[in-house]
Amino acid sequence: MSCFQNDDHAAAIELQDMMQKAFLKKFKVSPSVAAKLADEVVTGLREVAGGQEVYIPAQNRERRNAAICNDFNGRNYGELTERYGLSRRQIERILKKGRQNA
Repeated sequence: MSCFQNDDHAAAIELQDMMQKAFLKKFKVSPSVAAKLADEVVTGLREVAGGQEVYIPAQNRERRNAAICNDFNGRNYGELTERYGLSRRQIERILKKGRQNA
């Protein structure tokens, strides 16, 4: 038996896995902390929205690209690639397009 509360349904397990990956990437916590946080969040979501189908839209690219242009300081390509999950080349293209549209 698992120590997690959300190991009883494939969708809950999948959501917990996605949440764990997001916590690892976004907050740089240890895998065990990310797993515990994901389990608690999924438990809370199940209490609030259990049985409902929930749609999570993708991030608005225009807003994301504007944020990238705003966050760029001339030297922080590495930070931006990690924060936004993009390659350096993608960041460069977004910055170039942002300069052209400015």
